[in-house]
Amino acid sequence: MSYAELEAKIAKIPPEYHQELIDFIDFLIERPKTSRNGLDLAIEELKNGEYETYADFDDFLKEVDHDA
Repeated sequence: MSYAELEAKIAKIPPEYHQELIDFIDFLIERPKTSRNGLDLAIEELKNGEYETYADFDDFLKEVDHDA
């Protein structure tokens, strides 16, 4: 995915969700380092149902629009 494509997707996210996106990115960057790979932790959290998942970006946007 190119930087322009990423910017275009981010631009579709309603402004009221921008701070949540920034907070999530900060969380990912600042997350405490462990002996386990971050991907291993994310997979475990996903299996535990800690995150909502979407088939594609358009499905995510539909949910965001529905919640707004």
